[in-house]
Amino acid sequence: MIFSAKLDYAIKALIELARNFESRRLVNLNEICDNQNIPSQFLLQIMSRLKNGGIVESIRGVSGGYILTRYPSKISLKDVILAAEPSVLKNTKQAANKKSSSDIVIENICNQGNEKLIEFFENISLEELLSKTIEKNNITYSI
Repeated sequence: MIFSAKLDYAIKALIELARNFESRRLVNLNEICDNQNIPSQFLLQIMSRLKNGGIVESIRGVSGGYILTRYPSKISLKDVILAAEPSVLKNTKQAANKKSSSDIVIENICNQGNEKLIEFFENISLEELLSKTIEKNNITYSI
């Protein structure tokens, strides 16, 4: 499975917010863009979706920015996907008027796979993604 750029940027932005969650520090858009290499023209729209999805809140003003609404351990990848790009987790449905038995079998298999995918994303927290990101950054090589 390949995530769209929108979903990829949403996850990266939330990892940046998770990194700053314990200090309760607000993170502004420019900082998120710089630290996560996200084009600024997309980030405002993405953050708006995440805000509408109840994942982030924003504070206006000179020292304003974004912060997670709850602990990173309580935000699943499923939550992020549903807020940023819900079509990723939609079940498949074909037109009802011309379904063959093969169509029904294929549709059921796709829907079962989608349910497993949803379950998988539900069990990955933002805290876990941050932890894996930190691990990757701390890898050292020796000869």
